[in-house]
Amino acid sequence: MFLLIVIGVVSLLSFGVRGRRSPGKPQQVPSASGTGTPAKQEGSRIRLLIDGHEETALDASNLGSFPQSSFTDEERKEPQTGRAVREMLRCLVGKDVLSADTMVVFRSDIRNKRARLTWPEIEAKDATVLICPSGDGTHYKACGNIKGFSSRREWVQWVTSVEVVSKANNKGDRGMEETWR
Repeated sequence: MFLLIVIGVVSLLSFGVRGRRSPGKPQQVPSASGTGTPAKQEGSRIRLLIDGHEETALDASNLGSFPQSSFTDEERKEPQTGRAVREMLRCLVGKDVLSADTMVVFRSDIRNKRARLTWPEIEAKDATVLICPSGDGTHYKACGNIKGFSSRREWVQWVTSVEVVSKANNKGDRGMEETWR
C-alpha cells in the first residue's frame, strides 16, 4: 500500500515538473474574452507542437483572443477570414525558436496531408496565413495567400496540429502528402 502511494506521488510530481514552463518557453494561450464562440467549433482542437513536443491546444475557447485577418482567395474570389498565424506564433512561441531556419508545418491526420512553410514566408509583410473555421463550421483549415500556398488544393483542411520546427530538429518527411514550394 505504501509503495502505491509513493508511486502515485512521484507520478504527480513528475507530471507537474513537465508541465512547468521556463522563461524562454512559449506563453500559455490566453482565453477568449467575453464574446461567445461558435458552438459548432467546440469539439475541434489543434495541437501546437514545438520540435515535436506538445505545448498547448488551440480551440474555439482561445483562438478568439488572437487578431483576426482576411484575404481574398485567388480561385473563387471569396474572402477568407480567420486568426493570423503570424501573431499567434509570436505570442505562443519563444523568439529564440522563430528564425529564418524555422519551419511551420500544418498537419491534418484526418486527410493525411501537411503543408510546410518557412517562418520568413509567414512573417513577410504582404503574406497572410490564417487558421480559419471551415465553411460548415465543423473544423479548422490553414490557408494563405503565399505563393505555393494560395490555392484550395494547397491548403490544409481539418488541421489537427501546427508544429514549429527549429533548424536543429528539421528531420524532413514523415510520409504524408505535402504541399512544398
